[in-house]
Amino acid sequence: QTAYASLYGSGRLARFDVATRALAAELDLGLSARALAVSGDGARVFVSRFLSALNHGEVWEVDAATMTRKAMVRICPGGHGMKSSPDGRRLYVACFSDEIAVVELGDPNYPVQRIKVAADAGNTLLTRHEPYAVTVDNLSGTVWVSCLKSRSIRALDPTYQRERVEERLFRSYVEAATIALVGETDLLKALQTAENYFGKALALRPLNPEIKTQRELARLYLKAQS
Repeated sequence: QTAYASLYGSGRLARFDVATRALAAELDLGLSARALAVSGDGARVFVSRFLSALNHGEVWEVDAATMTRKAMVRICPGGHGMKSSPDGRRLYVACFSDEIAVVELGDPNYPVQRIKVAADAGNTLLTRHEPYAVTVDNLSGTVWVSCLKSRSIRALDPTYQRERVEERLFRSYVEAATIALVGETDLLKALQTAENYFGKALALRPLNPEIKTQRELARLYLKAQS
């Protein structure tokens, strides 16, 4: 078994062997290393950086096996407590700037969505809540954030609106492709339009087997005509 510790003063990540309590490895990351989060499979360690030299927060991704830094993600200022979603697709980071950062771990570009913790949330220079720690309900997916300044606990569902919009957009693309195939008299134009919409749908749901098959059939026919 393994344990990790972030060393704020030296900016290092330390790995310990739990059985022997011995220091197994260290990695220099940078000053103001704060909280830790470990992926469910134990393969990745995430370390929040409260403030970088460029005045924004960061999250470092570290390969747990090799203790090497794999990526750095820019987030909101004052990154601290972190927790990954139950499915491992997202990382939630509490930020001093009255926000949480939602890092999309399933995307190789690690896009970040910044969400205010309350309707009356302030900003970096004038905070009202100052989020500090975060945890996630494994059953409901609700994100709970404790705040230092307002002495409150906020409950957030940052994935709801995004997933709802994505689902509606996916269905609209599939519907548009179907309408093109049924309503367009020019078969070649119909297939080109449908293939385009199927591609947009797959960008949102890349593993959907039915849409993958439909797009491939359209592509094969178009290729045969070229």
